[in-house]
Amino acid sequence: MAKMVIEVPEELTEVGKAMAEQLAELQRTIARHGNGNGKAVDYAKVERQFSQSASKTERAAHKAALQSLDIDVPAVIIGGERYTRVGRCEGQYHTMVGSVQVERSLYRKSGERGGQPGGQGGGRSQSACGSSGGWVAARHGTGDRA
Repeated sequence: MAKMVIEVPEELTEVGKAMAEQLAELQRTIARHGNGNGKAVDYAKVERQFSQSASKTERAAHKAALQSLDIDVPAVIIGGERYTRVGRCEGQYHTMVGSVQVERSLYRKSGERGGQPGGQGGGRSQSACGSSGGWVAARHGTGDRA
């Protein structure tokens, strides 16, 4: 067996693990079906297994890429408007191969409260990671640090 060593940067560790699992799945599939014994193979099932394994690797790649876009600074300028960080929390991003959870900073337009234009918060208290409107997840390339 050929031995191959791949160096994986720390921020891509989960992608490397998913790739190793995908390779192990391929090895198991070949061991089950690839011995040339002439038996029928449900190749549609094999394709589904490969697709699921590849999707896991792709989700790990999406998560790493999305994490790299997050910035965690007190304030950012987006479109000439100042936004202030109100918290950090997990957010779910939906990709073509499934959803991924990523921790990100959330920002609200400076001077506004409760997610309402002009600071009309309706008198209720909101968690920084709450589901009300008015939150902005800042990403590299969409704003400048304030």
